Amino acid sequence: MTTKASSIRARIPSVRLTRANVDGNGPVKADAVEVQVSGLVAYSQERDFTRIRLDASKARRTCRLRDLRTSQAVLKALHLIRSGRSGLLMAIPLYRLWWRLRGLDFGIVPNIHKDGGGPLLCDLLKQLNISERDAALDLGSGKGGAMATLARFPFREVHGVEISPEFVAAAHKNLANLKIRRCRIYLADASTFTELDDYTHIFMYNPFPAVVLTQVLANLKASLRRKPRTVRLLYSNPVHEQVILATCTFKKAFVYEPYPNYHRISVYEN
Repeated sequence: MTTKASSIRARIPSVRLTRANVDGNGPVKADAVEVQVSGLVAYSQERDFTRIRLDASKARRTCRLRDLRTSQAVLKALHLIRSGRSGLLMAIPLYRLWWRLRGLDFGIVPNIHKDGGGPLLCDLLKQLNISERDAALDLGSGKGGAMATLARFPFREVHGVEISPEFVAAAHKNLANLKIRRCRIYLADASTFTELDDYTHIFMYNPFPAVVLTQVLANLKASLRRKPRTVRLLYSNPVHEQVILATCTFKKAFVYEPYPNYHRISVYEN
């Protein structure tokens, strides 16, 4: 079957989106995503992404890597193409390019750190009716990527707990760069962190082995006895889900999985 190319023209000055490698009778697939902004090319080596070329208009002068105008163009394009479910996977490489353009460091550290924030977490949070009465805690907050996404919603406060001084320093720098002031990061071991009474939403991107998660849940149960309230656990890549269910305190409310076998966030409520 011949692969056809199609284009999407954005009604945004200086931005043109061209989508290639589109199979007219099947899903959009490619081996990589190419995003080009004023001559800058970035690749995201992921499966099942659309190949996207984002070109700044020739009428605009070439922007430097961290030029704010370029960053804004990426954000506009990101908003345009992520309007539907099919746009979420397209949005991920643009999100990664955006934080590079902003001079942020949410990068992966193999076997230690992955960015839990971005379009998928944002899409999930839109479904949860967050209010100013809510407060969020990211356990194993790493470089602050998930905290930056959580801070886009009307939480009263967004805090993190991280055991690595290097990651805490990187997170402080990232959040300062984004001018986010509602965030606080505790340099602490999550298994011994017991100041949980203020939080209604707890996010985890599979940061702990089962033994640590067991202690975290014991601390949370003690907090609920001190201060009864509704708490949601947002557990991304829920490898140790049975540990949560075994507490008999939290039940699975629903599973967010926009694409089969790609990425899953389970939501639990007490």
